Amino acid sequence: MGYLQQIEGDSAMLIEKGVYKPADLYKMDDYLFAKVGSGFVRIDANGGTSKASARVHKLMYEGPLYKDSLGRLCVAPGEKRTALESNVQQKLLGIAGPEE
Repeated sequence: MGYLQQIEGDSAMLIEKGVYKPADLYKMDDYLFAKVGSGFVRIDANGGTSKASARVHKLMYEGPLYKDSLGRLCVAPGEKRTALESNVQQKLLGIAGPEE
């Protein structure tokens, strides 16, 4: 297991108990984390986090996204990882999809 490395220029907007908070993005072993206070939360592909009261409102991230078999968000392909579906990635990135 590696150490957390900040992803320069990328960030997230989290919602915690109704309060929007900006957070720097980090990666460890290609899993995506956000800095919250003095700690870090892991980001899930569904927009949830490892902290029950926090979720992702929007990611400001450049690059492909993947998820592992447990639904954890990853920044690189690997064993038991699949590319994030286009509509899910658009939702996380706050990109409007095509009109229905």
